[in-house]
Amino acid sequence: MGVREWGIDGAIGRRLAAGPATREELIADGVPPDAIDRRIKRGHVAVIWPGVYRLAGSPLNHHDRHVAATLACGPRSVLSSFNTAVEWAIVQSPREDSPIHVIVPKTGHRRPRGITTHRADLTRQEVRRKGRLLLTGPARTLQDLAAGHPDLLERAINEAFALNLLKPDELEAVSGRRGARHLRRTLDARADGFDRSKAERILLRLILRAGFPRPERNVQLGRYQADFLWSEPRLVVEIDGYAGHSGPQAFARDRRKDRELTIQGYTVIRFTWPDLRDRPERVIADLARLLG
Repeated sequence: MGVREWGIDGAIGRRLAAGPATREELIADGVPPDAIDRRIKRGHVAVIWPGVYRLAGSPLNHHDRHVAATLACGPRSVLSSFNTAVEWAIVQSPREDSPIHVIVPKTGHRRPRGITTHRADLTRQEVRRKGRLLLTGPARTLQDLAAGHPDLLERAINEAFALNLLKPDELEAVSGRRGARHLRRTLDARADGFDRSKAERILLRLILRAGFPRPERNVQLGRYQADFLWSEPRLVVEIDGYAGHSGPQAFARDRRKDRELTIQGYTVIRFTWPDLRDRPERVIADLARLLG
């Protein structure tokens, strides 16, 4: 249904009530281009990116931002990296100012300001659809995380398997792409028994059995996420798995995180999977001293 059934304002309202839309979509509904421009000038329609609109004053959640970004980049544009991991619910939602990553065809695409574009020709198997949104499938998403957000990879892999988003053999053939080595190390460590979700459950059980106050979990502190947090006495506990914390880059990243949280006034302590598995009494003793 378009202008004939609903009038210009009705056609615009119905289209934009469903989420971001392009100028071409509104025109296809029968809305004249000058009518779109007048409503933008009057403040009734808001521009997200050039040629992509929403109703003025309507909330723009991360999903709508992702849809708008792919529309702004043109046909066959595919959401990727951290943003796709959010859509698959294997990492936490981003901050409103987080960059959006979109994979675009090697030719004939747009590069709007504020969107990070990557040129690549994806295979059919690498792309999925979620409503109006094209996004990379879970396996390709994890490969991109391995390259761009290695600190999120362990948890994302665990969540992907927990949500039955992929089968182990979908990641077995990973090779030749940026991040493949890190993904392989993480998968190998997972096979050796490290599972972040399981480790967090074990630590929480130890904490509660010892009678300590229940901590907050997976709390965002500035640009870092803390595994466990006691606001008082400002104590952060991190769980380290080999794959996500080995190597010089990971070591340096963890030190930066610890340093910044310390500057903010937090005490940071790290436990490894062997600590939880083999030395739980030592873990409790250390926490007892820190929690008083």
